[in-house]
Amino acid sequence: MKQDISDWLNEVKSLQQQLGVMQQERDAAFQEAAQWRDRFHDETQLRQQKISLLQAQISQLEAAQTALQSTDSSNIGPEVIESLAGMTDPAELQQYVHEIAQERNALRRQLETERKAHQATREELSLALGDAIDLLTQRGKTKASN
Repeated sequence: MKQDISDWLNEVKSLQQQLGVMQQERDAAFQEAAQWRDRFHDETQLRQQKISLLQAQISQLEAAQTALQSTDSSNIGPEVIESLAGMTDPAELQQYVHEIAQERNALRRQLETERKAHQATREELSLALGDAIDLLTQRGKTKASN
């Protein structure tokens, strides 16, 4: 009977050890699952951010395309239309739009400078014409009095 009890006790100890090993394996599996869940969550967030950025770029490009289509294409040079047709990369198109915007700003500044210079010339010529008329009027008065 002692033999039976010791066999049963050994069997219980063996089962307890197996249970301990199984619990450790279970805990390791739970930990690994948690790590995979975190990785999946991080990857999901990253992809959602990329999707948001790409949707914003698409919206910007669609707005630029709409604006381009709404403008009179006869004012757009064929080289610009050719350049736009060859661009498929959004970053390349954004760079091109940025360069065009810079060029437009530079041309606006030049136009404003030219307008100011034109206005100054106009004022100077008006003053010179007024002075010339005054001189002619004074000469006419002096000749008439002599």
